[in-house]
Amino acid sequence: AARVPAALLVEGEPGIGKTTLCLRAVEMARARGVRVLTTRPAQAESVVAYTALADLLGGVESEVLAALPEPQLRAVDQVLLRAGADGPATEPRAVAAAFLSIIETLAERTPVVIAIDDAQWLDPSSEFVLDFAARRFAGRIGVLATFRTERGSGDTTSWLNVHDPEAQRRITLPPFTVGEVAELLHSSLRVRFDRYEINRIHQISGGNPFYAQELGRSVTEGQAEGDLALPHTLSDLVQARIGVLDSGTLTALLAVACLAAPTVGLVASAIDSSTDETVELLERVEDDDLR
Repeated sequence: AARVPAALLVEGEPGIGKTTLCLRAVEMARARGVRVLTTRPAQAESVVAYTALADLLGGVESEVLAALPEPQLRAVDQVLLRAGADGPATEPRAVAAAFLSIIETLAERTPVVIAIDDAQWLDPSSEFVLDFAARRFAGRIGVLATFRTERGSGDTTSWLNVHDPEAQRRITLPPFTVGEVAELLHSSLRVRFDRYEINRIHQISGGNPFYAQELGRSVTEGQAEGDLALPHTLSDLVQARIGVLDSGTLTALLAVACLAAPTVGLVASAIDSSTDETVELLERVEDDDLR
């Protein structure tokens, strides 16, 4: 991307480390002086037009936008919710052309990376714009997209192609090996597990680092309580952690899980509780390290 348009697609199962990898890549790019535009779509927002695009354009300088032709500027203003609702409908091609122009302008100053985490939840309008622009990029522009692979989900990034196929790569994040799980648990939990525990954690988690850490945490908690038994499945682990919560806390967590952008006020309203009571319920979970 420091020379020509390029794309990297990172796929893998939930918890395999896609977001961690994406965040690290963004950090490295910024350290090298690369301009990074980021978005992390949410499943609940995938039906709202141009949500991801608004994230990408939110920090672009006003003088870059002001240089756009009037129809494109009006389209961008609508995407960024800066135009009145009584104006003409947003024209998708005008939005796409504006986005392409903006990214190319930024790339004249410094290389640009567009980072999209959880691309499987892009809203269709943003997906159209990114597809339109990526095929026409000519400057120093890179696209990094992570997406979740699940049985029957199909290829959710078939829309993303840069002009030169040789400049596009796709990698699948594999499960961790037994040795990698051992190293991960030691670095994250500061505990060394014996060979049996590591092998059992690796077997139950399938090498998934997120699940492995949760299983490792359950072992360390069990050691403190004098119970070294590992759960037989991940479902048992989840049930064990959630089962100790009282009904009020469970209700608050259910509201948090149902909201795309939860705030204390929204959660309190959803569960018909006061703000202070809601804060107390959520702090109880954090204090118990059950997040």
